[in-house]
Amino acid sequence: FPQGSPAGVSPTENANSMFPLFIRTGLPSGITGLIAAAIMTAAMSSLSSGLISVATVIQEDILKTAPRFKDRKFSIKDIRIISVLLGVAVVACCLFIGKIPGNLYDITMKVVNLVVEPLFVLFFVALFIHWGTDWGAVIGGLASLVVAAIISLAGVWDISELWIMPISFVVGVTAAMIASIFFKERKECCYE
Repeated sequence: FPQGSPAGVSPTENANSMFPLFIRTGLPSGITGLIAAAIMTAAMSSLSSGLISVATVIQEDILKTAPRFKDRKFSIKDIRIISVLLGVAVVACCLFIGKIPGNLYDITMKVVNLVVEPLFVLFFVALFIHWGTDWGAVIGGLASLVVAAIISLAGVWDISELWIMPISFVVGVTAAMIASIFFKERKECCYE
């Protein structure tokens, strides 16, 4: 119903504002509240499960292996504190989301694809590169993250956001292989 849109508003140029406008004016009042509640519920569910998962990984894989916390007993309270700190960091990062140009779809493609490939580079190095080392995987993941950020956020090379994943994957795996050659780990032989 294009006649219901305000004068001078184009669906292609004002895509981010047209959908909320339709929800606010084109739907009955009860349905509008249900849609708003559903969007908030889905966002909070995804955010809370992600924060708890990352907080647990930080506690189990980073803090428990650190020499400083070796003898400390961790509890659920520690995970809650880590979750709160991560939540504050996420909210602080979200304050800058308005600086990214484009409509909602473009912003989603740019932000979501930032960490997909760096994480996959870590798994790829662990599973398929037999000479891969810990430092090689870390350097490859960081290289992949930097390239993904340059492509999506800085727009230095004027490349479409569809190329974020393949380019950052190739750069990350290449950097991981080269770094693994330079940072060879000495392996203790367990056979006699």
